[in-house]
Parts: sequence; structure tokens; C-alpha cells
Amino acid sequence: MPLLVNSFEGGTAGASVSAANSGGASGNPFDSVSVTASGVSRFDSAHAAHGGLGNLIQCTTAAASNGQGVWSASMGTRTQVWYRLYLYWPALGSNTQRIWKATSAGALCSALSINSAGHVLATSAAGTTVLTSAATVPLARWFRVEGFVRCSATAGQLEFRLFTSGMDSGTPDEVRTSAATQVLTASADSYVYGLQSNSLVMSWWQDDVALSDLGYIGPAGAPPGILTARDAPGSALTAGDVPAGTLTAGAAGSQLAAATAAAGMLTAGTQPAGGPS
Repeated sequence: MPLLVNSFEGGTAGASVSAANSGGASGNPFDSVSVTASGVSRFDSAHAAHGGLGNLIQCTTAAASNGQGVWSASMGTRTQVWYRLYLYWPALGSNTQRIWKATSAGALCSALSINSAGHVLATSAAGTTVLTSAATVPLARWFRVEGFVRCSATAGQLEFRLFTSGMDSGTPDEVRTSAATQVLTASADSYVYGLQSNSLVMSWWQDDVALSDLGYIGPAGAPPGILTARDAPGSALTAGDVPAGTLTAGAAGSQLAAATAAAGMLTAGTQPAGGPS
């Protein structure tokens, strides 16, 4: 499946997230959910990026704990994936907290973390920091992180994009890209969102998480009239659907460009002047 999304809107506030209750109106259910020791993964109405519910991630005592949703078989084994997380970080922790990872047969391929100073880190299969954001994440308000992992034991590559000034912005505030020389696993087969073996008492919220094998996913809350990966497949695309200049050569590689091009939806004469043909 090329695109997996979950908004957590189909849950019940206060209920623990499980594989069984994570689908429906929320979107694509997780293949598994792991909550251990003092970990928490709960539908919560205190903070939501869009709609009325987000996903509270919490470690309640200083014991190594998990509170995570995992897509595995739903996406399958891939050599490149793109991910998206909306995050609400209320306060900085005293250690580095992993928030997303890709693994292969249980072995780490790459991970995304936020350190005690608020910088975003992307790491290699060995856990070595490859990329560090110059900016720090905003506290007590929503922001978005998107990125990709290109798997290879000799020519792997990592990238992430931060959207801190506006969580649904189309323009990242910061982009960090590695050289294509990273030591990762040859492929990945599991993709983990949430608390991962944390032993620090802390909480945060995530929302509108997504995973793709086509390209960058884009915002979940795009302004009306702008097509995103969440638009219904197979619908006709005409000049009236998209504001002039929205689809340009710069959109190459995005989820929309890949999906619509594959379906043959973008043809000469249907897009505004300046769009792809």
C-alpha cells in the first residue's frame, strides 16, 4: 500500500490505542500496538492537530517503557519510505527521546529523535547521529516533521523537514539532508511511531501520522482547493480544482505528483499555466 494515514479521530477519548480500535474513522489501523511497563498510548482530547482527538504518548514512571503504534505488513518491506508526524511537545525532557524509527527484522535502520535541548536528530543503523536540526522544536504548540529514509548498507540517505512556524505550511522552515553514504539496513519492514524504551517521566502528543513509499506526503490540513495525498483517487483534475501556480515543477517528487502522474490524471490543458504537462 503506497500511503498509510491515521488521524486518531475514530477513537474514544481516554481509551488506550490498540491495533483493533486504531482504524475506522482514524484511517489505516496499526498492524500492532506495544504498550509496556509505564508506557501510555491513548486517544486524547486535550491536544489535537486537527479534529477533536490526538494521541497522548506518555511514560508515567522512570522505567523503560513503550507506547507505540507500528505499521509493518500494511506497508511491507521497502528500500525507501517517507514519514510524517504532527507533534505537540509540552516541555523538554532530560534525555534524548526517540519518536519514530524504521527497522528490518528487528534491527534498527534509522530513527528520529528530539534531544534534551529540543533539536531533532536523525540517526544511522548504529544509532550514530547523522543529522541535527539547527532550530529547536516549539514548545506547547503543534509542529510537523516529515522526512525520508533511503535504505542501503553502503549508500543510505536520510532527510527531514521541519515545519515550525506553521504546522500545515507547504514550505519547511528547515531541511536537513545527509550524503548518500550512510550505513543503514538494506531495507525496512516495520515503522514505529511513539514511545520507545523510554525511562524518563514525560508526555507528548502526536497526530495525523503517515507513511508513504511514493514521496513526501504534505500537510494533513491543506487549505481548501489544494489537492493533497488525501484527495480521493481517480477524481478528475482540472484547472478549476487547483489555484494557479499550485502545481509547478517544484512539486516534483511530492505524493500528489507521484500519485496523479501514475494515474494519468495530469495531462496538457487540464492544469493551470505553469503547471506540469
